[in-house]
Amino acid sequence: MARLFQVFVALLFAVFAVEACFRLIIFPEYKALQEDTFQRHPVLGHFNRPNLELRRLKPGNYDTVVHTNAMGLRGTETDLKKELSGIWIGGDSNTFAAGVEDTETYVHRLREVGYQTANIASEGHNLSSQALLLRYLAAEGYTPRAVVIGVSLYQGAVDLTEAQYTLAGSLDAATKNTGSDAKSTLLSGLRRFGQALPTSLRDVRAVLITNSATYGWLRLGMLNVPAIYNWMKESGLRSDLNDVVSTDLDFLRPLDEANPATVRISSTADFAKQLGNWVKMTWDVPFGIILFPAYHQMYPERFRLKDSSLDPMRPLTALTAALKRNGVAVLDLLPALKASQIGSLVFPDDAHLNASSHDHVAKVVAHWLETELSIMP
Repeated sequence: MARLFQVFVALLFAVFAVEACFRLIIFPEYKALQEDTFQRHPVLGHFNRPNLELRRLKPGNYDTVVHTNAMGLRGTETDLKKELSGIWIGGDSNTFAAGVEDTETYVHRLREVGYQTANIASEGHNLSSQALLLRYLAAEGYTPRAVVIGVSLYQGAVDLTEAQYTLAGSLDAATKNTGSDAKSTLLSGLRRFGQALPTSLRDVRAVLITNSATYGWLRLGMLNVPAIYNWMKESGLRSDLNDVVSTDLDFLRPLDEANPATVRISSTADFAKQLGNWVKMTWDVPFGIILFPAYHQMYPERFRLKDSSLDPMRPLTALTAALKRNGVAVLDLLPALKASQIGSLVFPDDAHLNASSHDHVAKVVAHWLETELSIMP
């Protein structure tokens, strides 16, 4: 028994020694896999950490350095006030664009064609959280030249009928509604703790890759070997976007009155109209929505669910039409992306647009700003 205990201690020490070696010498970049990029904001709730200079690393997908300024907005502190006097472009992860370098985002590339822009997006935001951000920036005394919000399908189409508080009342009251009291914070923390506990092999791998430099290095190295990468996808150890439907299937079914997705789409369009009215009343500047298509909308031929009632195009078509009926200027990026002839529009195993797509989107948005919103460079 004593011998077994000695062997166990020796093995444990060896594991610790190997892990320490990887953390300190071989792969100190493992910290980038933890992606600690957010913090609790007193008004916005969930928002980007300020003054970031963090390497964002996902095996097989992207390797970039993300910067935020003192306000938590994507980019550096240089010319912050100048940027905030230009066009504010907000939204979610497709606009924040953690997968591409600061200078490769479509928001930054608009500056190359003469538009002064500020990237006010945050991953995970929807229209209501961006409404709070606009009100916060207004309270800080900033005035934009125009406001444009990017909405990604399907995550951006949500029921916002209970989010009216983000457009009215004091920001203190809005903060309370976001659950900033001690009880809500405790309950939220308990929920996050429960969600963090691994419940499957995939969850165990996720915990390992964000906490073990050794495992992270092995995963990163393996995924850069094509044969191993393909084997992992074929074995189901790595997700294949062609097989992943990243939404409630209600969005893909006929959007009649009985379908709950119909409410989400109409609610999103109605909130966009109200937000545009608020922007008009507050600053009297143009307002518009950019719609980012989902993976199977860009590649419908790869949609593998063989059910005649399911159509990936339905929510994009319906939301575009609803926004136009509400008088909201809207840019559907799908036609331009499909006509771009870019080999791959997104990252491997990650449906976010890559740098080539961002470059093309910048040109499309620049044309839209001039022709639809009458904003000249």
